[in-house]
Amino acid sequence: MATLYGRFEDVYRNPEGVIVVPAGTTSVFVDTEESAGGRVAVSVRAVVLRELAPRPELFQYVAVNAGRYLVGGLYLYREGQTYDLDIIVRLWHDRATREDLTETVEVARTNALELADRLEPHFGGNRFNPSGESQKKLWNPEALARRTDVADALVARLDTQSAAILGAADHISFMGAYDGRRGDLWEPVYAVTRGGLWVAGRADRERAPVVRQFAHAQIDRDVMHHEQPPYDYFALLTDQTGVVIQVGTVDEAYAILKARNEAA
Repeated sequence: MATLYGRFEDVYRNPEGVIVVPAGTTSVFVDTEESAGGRVAVSVRAVVLRELAPRPELFQYVAVNAGRYLVGGLYLYREGQTYDLDIIVRLWHDRATREDLTETVEVARTNALELADRLEPHFGGNRFNPSGESQKKLWNPEALARRTDVADALVARLDTQSAAILGAADHISFMGAYDGRRGDLWEPVYAVTRGGLWVAGRADRERAPVVRQFAHAQIDRDVMHHEQPPYDYFALLTDQTGVVIQVGTVDEAYAILKARNEAA
């Protein structure tokens, strides 16, 4: 995740835990899979076209051209009454380097985009880019799943077209007064959107979720403290209120800062 996040834009994990790299009108999915012999492979799958009608010409094209790539090959999957066409490359985890991974993602997405341009006029179908839909970006789906009603409360307040829910935090503290309250939020989640920094959680363990928004204009400065785990993202507001989000990884802390700065 750290390797891909540093190389490509808008990288995130989907609810199934698969890493998604949006790429123009397509997306590249990166996941691991274990072989029968116990070796772990990294699967890099780029979507070419979806919802293709079953046509003899399509099947013939894939049969003839599936193996004509220097890396990877074409795969046709049946989805109900239609088919999806992907380019898939597999790397052995114990042999692949970080450079191998980033180069493979780059090659897969380039080939998928070029192939979609060439095949769409002949076979139709639809292009697929999850980041272009109203799909929320989950950084840590496992943690977020344990806070379902809190996350639902946050989503209800967000514009889902632009929401980027980065994940669930271990802890969120408020230093100073905000809305007349002082203290922590339990079971928190957070988001950074164009509208500001959002946090949701429980003011105490028994109450319904609360949602608070901090507009980017309210944030005077923000920093990370990551000398050792846990990692803290700290935002100082113009009214001297402080917000601390304690996250599990330094990548997550940097993701907050990056998203906040881009939105600002």
